Amino acid sequence: MGFKWPWQLSMLAEPLMVAVIVWAYLGVGIPVYMTQAEECGSEDETCHWTFTDALYFLIVTMSTVGYGDLSPATPELKAFTVFMILVGVVFVFSRIANAVTFVTSPVSKRGRDMLERIWPMGTLDVDKDGSSDVKVPRHPLIHYSKNLLPSVLMMIVLQLVCAAIFIRIETSWGFGDSIYHCFVTATTVGYGDISIETQGGRLFASLHIILSVCMLGEIISTADELRSERAAMLARIDQLTRVLDDATLTRLVDTAKDLRPLVERDGLGLTELEFVLCMLVELGVTNKEQVQPYIKQFRSFDIDNTGRLGKEDLELLAKHSASEIERMRKVAGITANTKRGVSGVLPASIVSVIPSVVPTFNLRASSTVQPAATQPKPAGDAGAQPTPASPVGTASTKPVAAASAAAGPAQTPYVPPAALTPAPGPLPSPPLPPVRVPCSLAARAQ
Repeated sequence: MGFKWPWQLSMLAEPLMVAVIVWAYLGVGIPVYMTQAEECGSEDETCHWTFTDALYFLIVTMSTVGYGDLSPATPELKAFTVFMILVGVVFVFSRIANAVTFVTSPVSKRGRDMLERIWPMGTLDVDKDGSSDVKVPRHPLIHYSKNLLPSVLMMIVLQLVCAAIFIRIETSWGFGDSIYHCFVTATTVGYGDISIETQGGRLFASLHIILSVCMLGEIISTADELRSERAAMLARIDQLTRVLDDATLTRLVDTAKDLRPLVERDGLGLTELEFVLCMLVELGVTNKEQVQPYIKQFRSFDIDNTGRLGKEDLELLAKHSASEIERMRKVAGITANTKRGVSGVLPASIVSVIPSVVPTFNLRASSTVQPAATQPKPAGDAGAQPTPASPVGTASTKPVAAASAAAGPAQTPYVPPAALTPAPGPLPSPPLPPVRVPCSLAARAQ
């Protein structure tokens, strides 16, 4: 496949914003600096800065090159320049650098990928199955040289081309002076010992400064990324080749307890996902502050409190409002601080109380609820067959119901109508609608 620029409409928003900021900055600064007056050929003659001079001075200022060949003369312009320095360096040039990197980074990345295919990194087989699981970085000299080579080559080519152009514009310069000036400018040193005299030279210098300084920033940023990437790879390799000992296991268990403080440990150690998560925390890939909000989000989605997210939870979310779901969980004695097993499942004390709490809640919340289990007929109908149980109270395929069946047929005593009357007290205003608690809430929890 051919090389494709990663340009999409959404990605053009940032360059467009950069253009607006730059035009605003130049639109304010150029008219002000064009009022700057300085001596011309004679002492009695004064000249004002041209549009090119003002543009050149602003670019030199916000890029921190600072040649010193042009400078404000009046106190008012000096105060204005301080303001333009702060705005230009902090807000404007940083955006320009991002826009230039947006164009140059795909080229340098393609070059690094090509060199990686030619001189690939070593690999580590963690489980000894013959496959490559993790890449191993090479010697630091090879690692940095190979990955910085594309960006450095782009910088060198740019300086050679710009030096050749400067020779044509500034006729008094030699090739050595031109190369020297270009690299002094690219590094933002800006000695100012070689001055640009022509208007054409200053106009081209404005473009040269932007490209050179931004590409230098890209090289520095790439070097920093390579250093962080290499350190992370070595740390991961150290983890993967480390022998598990008692101290390491204890430390990982402590990390798991810190991440999931509401879990009641069974003394059997870490689960697979707990081990992976704790290793990532030790590696610095993530931390407690990033992980715990997602644990809480999982529990808020786990409506039936089974420690799993499935279609039943989606159905509960679709059929019931947040207030209804909260009432269901509250009546069942389930709160955000309820202790759970190591797999996220509710403890047996809560599981045993749900089947008895949920039908009671249904009877109090609805005037048309059927009995939750088979009930004996009143006296006088001894020969009649028992009434079949309501589906609300049955869950033959669920673990809780299976455990109850193994213990023996459970008989729910007949509840007289008077017992279904809510306890005296203030009625809610407005009254809540009838709530049907699905059987999955009662039976899936385990």
